[in-house]
Amino acid sequence: MLHLMLDAYGCQSERQNDLKSIYEIIYKVINELSVKAVMPPILVPYYYGDVKEDDGISAYVILKGGHFTIHTFPDRECYFADLLYDGFVSEDKFVSILKAELPCKNNLIKTTDRRFSIKEQCELNSINSSIDFGPHYLIRTTNDCELSMEQIYHFLDELPYEINMDAIQRPLVITDRVNNYDIISGITVIAQSHIAIHYYIKERKAYIDIFSCSFINCDEIVDVVKQKLNIECDSVLISRGSKHVKKLTQRDELVARYDAWKENAK
Repeated sequence: MLHLMLDAYGCQSERQNDLKSIYEIIYKVINELSVKAVMPPILVPYYYGDVKEDDGISAYVILKGGHFTIHTFPDRECYFADLLYDGFVSEDKFVSILKAELPCKNNLIKTTDRRFSIKEQCELNSINSSIDFGPHYLIRTTNDCELSMEQIYHFLDELPYEINMDAIQRPLVITDRVNNYDIISGITVIAQSHIAIHYYIKERKAYIDIFSCSFINCDEIVDVVKQKLNIECDSVLISRGSKHVKKLTQRDELVARYDAWKENAK
């Protein structure tokens, strides 16, 4: 189960703000890498947060045993793409497709096999919340766990609020079959990032991603996940976005309208 994580910097392409272009890029990645999608892509524009530089598009598609996500930040001149897939994927081809469609001046790529101990594979970078964009928590269950679609839905629906993240979409949870294994896959979009889980029913193993745009204590997140799903796990924190353009322009009026909408939606 390969997980490719690409951070791209110095991207000044107008396509980052174009929904049709991002939709086409997703299909190109799927087709040229020959990965199997189980649904059409979903795109979520985000232009109403408290920081203008967080504007952009979040997009995802659930794959057989994984997902492909891309989050664009035009004002920060960067984007982040993740491909988790239960099968072979060429890292070089993945990077070359994205760089051809969304050219960037430099990039960082990390690759890990999620079926094995994450800590043994990932180079642990020092975390600096003042310059890094945000954390990516990779979690793998280490005990036999039993999860249902309903449990996974409520986990994805409730977790953002419990760890101070800003949910902008309700969860999508589906079942599928990969290599004779039944899988429950779920994903939800939080402000310009995502939370995803893939649960292998027969193996009774789950693989969880929490990609955030703000830092909180890593142990706190892992403890909340353990408690909500009744699991044991190993985990690693990977820092993303250390080379992004940082401006942080506030916009109080738009934020007030968005906060009022959220309160009315409860």
